[in-house]
Amino acid sequence: IRDTSRGLVGSEMCIRDSHRVAQQNYVVVKPTDSPKEVTLEAGQVHGITKGSVFAIYPPGTRDFDAPQAALAIAKVTSVYPAQALARLETNRKIPTGARAVEREHNYGDKKLFVFYENADQSAKLKTIRDALKQYNFIHTAQTGEAYHLLLEHTQGNILIEAADSGVVARIDARGNESELTNRVIDDVTKWAKWYGVLSIKNPNPSKKVRIDIAVEAITERGATRSPYAHVTRPDAEFYAGETISLNIKSQSTRDLYFHVLNLSTDGSVETVYPKDGRTERLPKGGTTTLELSTFLPDDYSAVTDVIKVIASTSRFDLRFLEQRPLTRGEKRAIDTD
Repeated sequence: IRDTSRGLVGSEMCIRDSHRVAQQNYVVVKPTDSPKEVTLEAGQVHGITKGSVFAIYPPGTRDFDAPQAALAIAKVTSVYPAQALARLETNRKIPTGARAVEREHNYGDKKLFVFYENADQSAKLKTIRDALKQYNFIHTAQTGEAYHLLLEHTQGNILIEAADSGVVARIDARGNESELTNRVIDDVTKWAKWYGVLSIKNPNPSKKVRIDIAVEAITERGATRSPYAHVTRPDAEFYAGETISLNIKSQSTRDLYFHVLNLSTDGSVETVYPKDGRTERLPKGGTTTLELSTFLPDDYSAVTDVIKVIASTSRFDLRFLEQRPLTRGEKRAIDTD
């Protein structure tokens, strides 16, 4: 999204969804015939990976912050498109409708590259760097090496800066060092999740699941135009106040179910469609159109978000992937209400 009063600024689609993101998302658990194994109602389309660890809680649980309340711990052993199997650490009867929360994500070879600006000149930043080394999915980038995030201690703050969108967080570094370190670790690991969701792709493409997506910009006067101003880039560019028309057409041989996610530059992951987890069916050969209005937050000339469309032949719920913004201030730029 860009301001019509300023120069050209390239950006991808930006979306704002006003529905409330759950405080902590969970996966529904089903028991199997084996006392050592359970089924998680989430799979490849949710970014579930083999080797990830989940804590399982009783049905109806809303507070997942108390580890001692967990019924069991389970490690994912097999992953399918919309489900996964997990092995329990100890034999335990798990009730139907139990809820599982991911405690350790196995990123495999997908690592978050973090560069620390002048860490040797800041004891606090060095402490943060050393603490983050315990996470095998976080790589300390060296000078000259590409990175996802840059961390810097400057003017009494720890800055967290994304390589492609600038400063995304400014954390006061003058307080308790342990609390500061934990706050930065929390933000950085959530950015790892954001990039993990961004990297979700179909490991086994099939003609059974095929969709075409057409995007148009509708001006405030009602005219339509192509948002792809730069033919050499895949980015879609919109002016503040325009409406995004997203046309999704099934080319599948079977009925599909799909979700549209917004990954915002504020670190949030939100479900744009469907609302509130309800399942929407797209018949084979069918078409649906979504219209999303745009705006620019105060003090920004441009913002960059990513729209991700995930489709499956089975019903699924992606609220498990959602997370709240990691920055102070509104940076998202599309209102879906």
